Amino acid sequence: MHQKIEKLASPKYDNIRDKFMALKWLGNDGSHCGDKKMTSDDVLDGYDLLSFVLKKLYIEELSHVETITERLNADKGI
Repeated sequence: MHQKIEKLASPKYDNIRDKFMALKWLGNDGSHCGDKKMTSDDVLDGYDLLSFVLKKLYIEELSHVETITERLNADKGI
């Protein structure tokens, strides 16, 4: 997973690459925690990170649809 995250070299992913890496570290600790104890705060942090990443990837990509919709409706067409 680490290499896949590092391969997200496109500027498109600049604002989320570090969040993916943080999620990876959190997931590793959760799966192989050894002497570390996962807390409910850690789980909530993971949720916040994942939620942010999904919104950036999918909602932000669709935000241009709102702009197009507003323009076409305001102009009543092209």
